[in-house]
Amino acid sequence: MKPISPSSSSPIPSDLSRRSLRTHSWGGPAWEKRVRSSTRPRSRNGFSVLVTGAAGFVGTHVSAALKRRGDGVLGLDNFNDYYDPSLKRARQALLERSGIFIVEGDINDVTLLKKLFEVVAFTHVMHLAAQAGVRYAMENPSSYVHSNIAGLVSVLEVCKSANPQPAIVWASSSSVYGLNTKVPFSEKDRTDQPASLYAATKKAGEEIAHTYNHIYGLSLTGLRFFTVYGPWGRPDMAYFFFTRDILKGKSIPIFEAANHGTVARDFTYIDDIVKGCLGGIGYCGEEYCFGSGEHLGEAIESEGEEIYYEAATEWGRAIYTRKYKFRSEGARKSAQ
Repeated sequence: MKPISPSSSSPIPSDLSRRSLRTHSWGGPAWEKRVRSSTRPRSRNGFSVLVTGAAGFVGTHVSAALKRRGDGVLGLDNFNDYYDPSLKRARQALLERSGIFIVEGDINDVTLLKKLFEVVAFTHVMHLAAQAGVRYAMENPSSYVHSNIAGLVSVLEVCKSANPQPAIVWASSSSVYGLNTKVPFSEKDRTDQPASLYAATKKAGEEIAHTYNHIYGLSLTGLRFFTVYGPWGRPDMAYFFFTRDILKGKSIPIFEAANHGTVARDFTYIDDIVKGCLGGIGYCGEEYCFGSGEHLGEAIESEGEEIYYEAATEWGRAIYTRKYKFRSEGARKSAQ
């Protein structure tokens, strides 16, 4: 996939208020034909996969990878304005060129979900739709409950009634480890001390998924993503901030824990996340972590090596850092 350069991507809107749930036009013979065509596998053993959040960063890459290997893929996305929707529309156009149709709608629209399952007997659901971001939860807490909890329940409710039931792979988060100080993290580590509302909703999602597996026999695999980066990424992520501030000659903020302790952030390249998602489709029923283990300060030199190189050679810019006291809403160390 061709990356979007940070300088050409649209900025995050200053007003981050979410749009209210909109009603989208769907249904009819032509619409159903597009849905069926998009979900028809090219390979003999291919799956029919519904990808929620398909116009998102991870959703776009996963959808494209599924299509490349011969699976049928249908996307579902509400194109909200947590960040500039034009980036999501650009991803949508990219997927449509590959023959992937994205239905515009909300995961809480149960009528729409039921209709999709009436039209297509999905073998799998890749549930990637979620309200992302940790600090944004302090401004818009209800959006996290609406998407990450109520939305997940809506998807599971429809899946449990489907015949046959699809296997479900869904995105949890490394944030569930919260205040856990043991690193590197393991799937067996404690997750009972979330440090943010976002983390709490993801942890709640894991408990809900377990319940639906226990009661209804749904096959579910939860993937705990560690900060994902790569082409077509979200503009609210650190590497976008790094590049933007470098171009403006500003310092990059680095947060320190008490007594100058180390704050670590795990970054995972999008291709590795995609491999994990595709692997999860082949096996359901567990929770898995995906990460690599890099210190945030090291990210500028190691994982952010390309940014550093471009700044020093192509742009003729130096990199400056400034240290700040660590904010408590995130885990002090996020590493796998």
